[in-house]
Amino acid sequence: MRYEQVYLDNISSAPTPEEVCDVMSLYYREHFGYPGQLHQWGQWSKTAFEVFAEKTAELLGAKNFSVKFVLEFALPEIGDGKILISPIEASIIRDAVERSGIATEEFDMDGYRHNISSVDKILREDRIALVIAAAADRLTGTIQPIRELAEICHREKIPLLCDISPLIGRTKFAFSELGADFGFIEGRLFGAPCNLVIGEQPDEKFPLPLAAGFFKTLEIVDEDIEEKLKSLDELTNEFWRLLQLHLPHLVLLGEEPRLSGILTVAFEDVDRGAMMLALDMQGVAIWGGDSFSKPTEQFVKMNISEELAECALRFSLWHNTTQKELDYVLRVLPPLVDRIRFEKKSPKMR
Repeated sequence: MRYEQVYLDNISSAPTPEEVCDVMSLYYREHFGYPGQLHQWGQWSKTAFEVFAEKTAELLGAKNFSVKFVLEFALPEIGDGKILISPIEASIIRDAVERSGIATEEFDMDGYRHNISSVDKILREDRIALVIAAAADRLTGTIQPIRELAEICHREKIPLLCDISPLIGRTKFAFSELGADFGFIEGRLFGAPCNLVIGEQPDEKFPLPLAAGFFKTLEIVDEDIEEKLKSLDELTNEFWRLLQLHLPHLVLLGEEPRLSGILTVAFEDVDRGAMMLALDMQGVAIWGGDSFSKPTEQFVKMNISEELAECALRFSLWHNTTQKELDYVLRVLPPLVDRIRFEKKSPKMR
């Protein structure tokens, strides 16, 4: 069988479109005026930066919000009190919270979803200055009840910061309809060269090529999005159907509604580390956790059994994933699963 290379870890980092690289190169080589300088190059760059920010907000359904292109994410300015954060936040969010030095508290999960009752109770009883919650978890693609969460926050007059990174290119949405006061987008999840904060004033000193690249990436992802989502859903559903046809004892983690293109599957009696490395040897990139030495913390917070968590693998497809690539995965995967299961159940050779 011919060796192939198939990348199915797109929710960790998706490829940057070639057109984006071309646009960024143009702004490095030709449109290099420092925004705000009084000469024509500076004024042209200032105008371009403003257009990128405006069009980006428009594409995100956030026309009434300012947007700020950033490299390193930092929390917005908040009042006195703790930060209330969900247990499933990405490391980039958690790192920013830790750097802030502000005391934090976690609310509970109700299985795969944010526990709204837990948030409500904490907001009534404690002094909270900011609530942070992802719009969808990156582990299973389960879409979270952000609108309900926002209603509670608004009732208590507490701002809500929502990580909407996983939504980009995987569902249709408008940021203004989520009810959040601030938003964050980690660009690498859809191939953009920088990150974005919604609800903060722009930094006109930010490198123009990166702002141009972010907008261009978002524009490409948004083009014909309904058709792309339909295709992504069809590919994902067929892949899951064939996985079940080829292999017994599979458990699909997560709940509906979920994002397009994400399948997190527990292969019973299969060590996630061994499976991830075995697939990597066959040229297939998937996610089996950020560490093999301890259980994935977010799964623990979702009350998933350690037994299932230790055999969970995530396949994240993207708009450029092809049926041919998935066919290859379906050829190499079942024999590897069978072998690992056999070795686990068989007595060790002396």
